Amino acid sequence: MILEIDDLTKRFGGIRAIDGVSFDLKENEITGVIGPNGAGKTTLFNLISGFYKPDRGTIILGGEHIEGRPAHEVARAGIGRTFQIARPFNDLTVWENLLVSNYDLPQDERAERIEWILDILDLSEKRRTKAGHLSGGQQTLLEIGRVFMLDPDVILLDEPAAGVNPKLVDRIAKLIEETKDERTYMLVEHDITLISRLCERVIVLNKGEVMADGPISEIREDPDVRRAYLGEGA
Repeated sequence: MILEIDDLTKRFGGIRAIDGVSFDLKENEITGVIGPNGAGKTTLFNLISGFYKPDRGTIILGGEHIEGRPAHEVARAGIGRTFQIARPFNDLTVWENLLVSNYDLPQDERAERIEWILDILDLSEKRRTKAGHLSGGQQTLLEIGRVFMLDPDVILLDEPAAGVNPKLVDRIAKLIEETKDERTYMLVEHDITLISRLCERVIVLNKGEVMADGPISEIREDPDVRRAYLGEGA
């Protein structure tokens, strides 16, 4: 297992945003995370990526405990993540945004990786464009590119299709498909069509707990999931 989560819990005041969540991720697996608003999906990502410290539970990446470590240490350990709203450096160009994402790389290797990322994201023609002038979808692509600059083992994508036009959603999906043999992905997304296309496995959160975990075909038929998330009767 590349990532092992056990009894993960996070409270905000009297609210348990994440309540005893446990699951494992296999290497090179694409796992979807779905659930109604307020289910704890983004909180889960914030815990895994080091933006929040858990109140209880463990997070093990490649055999190494990372729970409670600050975000920059978690990133160096091998976990990259995007956010629901892209956060590029608006006054820097696309090239510069990628450049500053990983100064630890030797200069030649860094330039080579930037060129590869620009190519796979179809952003080569935008290399000199300031990030603040990109469309929302292009900013999402750039945010994914910045994660790829770190060459992480596990990538957490938080609603990558939100507000993105269908053409760019397809580009994001193809990127995941083209790199799935080299990465492990977790994907929070409300677009069930995208989840169905990409994910071998789906974890359903509700009220901070795992409601269901399994193949999308089984998840769709689960009456509790249909009531809580898909808005259908049993």
